[in-house]
Amino acid sequence: MNMAIFGKNGMESAIGRSMAVIEFDLHGNILDANENFLKTLGYSLAEIKGRHHRIFVDPAYAQSAEYRAFWDKLSRGEYDAGQYRRITKTGKDVWIQASYNPILNALGKPSRVVKFATDVTAQVAANANFEGQIAAISKAMAVIEFDLQGNILTANQNFLDAMGYRFDEVKGQHHRMFVDPAEAAGVDYRTFWDKLGRGEYDAGQYKRFGKGGREIWIQASYNPIRDMNGKPFKVVKFATDITAQKMANANYAGQIDAIGKSQAVIEFDLQGNILDANQNFLDTLGYNLAEVKGQHHRMFVEPAEANTAEYRAFWTKLGRGDYDAGQYKRVGKAGREIWIQASYNPIRDMNGKPFKVVKFATDITAQALAIRAIMAVSTTITSASNEIMTASIDLAQRTESQAATVEETAATMHEVTQTVRQNSENANTANQRATEATAAANDGGRIMSEVTSAMGALEQSAEQISTIVGLIDEIAFQTNLLALNASVEAARAGEAGKGFAVVAQEVRALAQRSANASKDIKGLIQKSNGEVRHGAELVGRAATALQNIVASISQVGGIIAEISSASREQANALDQINTAVTSIDETTQRNAAMVEQTRAGAQQLQGQATELEHVVESLRGDVQHNGVPQSNEPRMYLQAAE
Repeated sequence: MNMAIFGKNGMESAIGRSMAVIEFDLHGNILDANENFLKTLGYSLAEIKGRHHRIFVDPAYAQSAEYRAFWDKLSRGEYDAGQYRRITKTGKDVWIQASYNPILNALGKPSRVVKFATDVTAQVAANANFEGQIAAISKAMAVIEFDLQGNILTANQNFLDAMGYRFDEVKGQHHRMFVDPAEAAGVDYRTFWDKLGRGEYDAGQYKRFGKGGREIWIQASYNPIRDMNGKPFKVVKFATDITAQKMANANYAGQIDAIGKSQAVIEFDLQGNILDANQNFLDTLGYNLAEVKGQHHRMFVEPAEANTAEYRAFWTKLGRGDYDAGQYKRVGKAGREIWIQASYNPIRDMNGKPFKVVKFATDITAQALAIRAIMAVSTTITSASNEIMTASIDLAQRTESQAATVEETAATMHEVTQTVRQNSENANTANQRATEATAAANDGGRIMSEVTSAMGALEQSAEQISTIVGLIDEIAFQTNLLALNASVEAARAGEAGKGFAVVAQEVRALAQRSANASKDIKGLIQKSNGEVRHGAELVGRAATALQNIVASISQVGGIIAEISSASREQANALDQINTAVTSIDETTQRNAAMVEQTRAGAQQLQGQATELEHVVESLRGDVQHNGVPQSNEPRMYLQAAE
């Protein structure tokens, strides 16, 4: 480069070595340039000398009034400096920090322009990156700037919206307007700003108050900004409103605290080792924390179960992050059996990876034992209802059969009663005839011819009486047999048949007496028949035998009177028996109706017992040992209460 441009002193030489230097006439045409400038723009001196400055700028800018005004200003001798965007030979953007310096001649008039420049492309790019990041942060976050005493310099719209203010309401105010007055007056608050004033960073979650006293929680960082000498000159705060998150976390914390107060809670690592347990859990199992912390979950299960593949699969499942819940049998301190309703909940980290398991449990031992006892009672009720049902069906069948038998007995007794009544009437008739025979015998002497006729009639009557007596004997036998059957049925009827058994016994006694009387009558009638036949043969000697006949007939009349009386008594007894049988029939019919009601009740009881079993079944649920029902105890409460 022609050093005449700069003169001969050492300062100008030093500038030429460290900076890009180029010389223009007052119209912008290039006169000369040093090596630094040529290297920065990628040209040789021959390529640019004599050409206009516009080759280094954007064509659109070169045609603008602003560009023309720029050279007019320089041609008037006015200085210009700043950061400029220029274009290299290859079309690449270059940013330079430069000054355009008009050079005056001896008359004080501008004669040329010398530009001193430094390539600041990397710095501009970095600044652009920083500005972009800051702009992005400002779009996403609440940003506010303070001086080192805490007075507000500026704030973006996000911050103003979060706090509910306009900028003119906060500018120049102190940061304490956002904090609780008691806090602002405290030593910690002054220490906080002293720390920032020393250039020390502070970050965390802060409770602040917006316009109207509205409570706001922010996640923020207070960042002291240093000048070129490393001295703090302001504080920039970047903040995010976490009020909703804070409230949600408080809600979650409250819920977890409430769960911890009401439920047994224990934490495990993914291998099943105990990390922590609350007092409810420790009280339920009978341990203190020192006895369980660091131990494996298997200490709460039976050794046989802890060695099963199902138990290992249970922890493998939890280790994968799979939830498990159910009713579990556990073993407390000293081997005490405990039943719990529990859930095993894998907890995931920020990356969604399980890192521990929290178990929430409720002691349901009393419920389990109660349901086990209910199940035993339910089984007993079901068995009893089945037996009652079977007995009711059998009793109904027997009652129906008994009702039919009693009905037949009643019909037979009615017939017997009619027959006995007829016998009584016949006995009365025989008695009358015996009386007539006696009168006839007294008059026999006078009317022998009538005696023969009377003897024939007597023989005929005797035969009829013999027949009747035979019938009475047969009826007495049948009555005795029916009374015996009635006694048997009364015995089967139990308490309900006691009264009837007494009546039946009386009937048997009367029937026996009737049979005995019938036998006596039969013997006498047979004897009388013999005598009548003999009298017929000896009719010639009737006169001498009339007194004997009269005596015999008188005796027969007495016997017939007794038969008549016995027949009346028998008829009365049969009336009583008939009444009793009718009552038995009515009672049997009522019993049949009651048996039917009993059977219906037994059916209802059986249905309710079955429903009770279903209710108990739904209450007990499946027994899960680590989520897997055991083969030797498939249901929770099948074992009867001991």
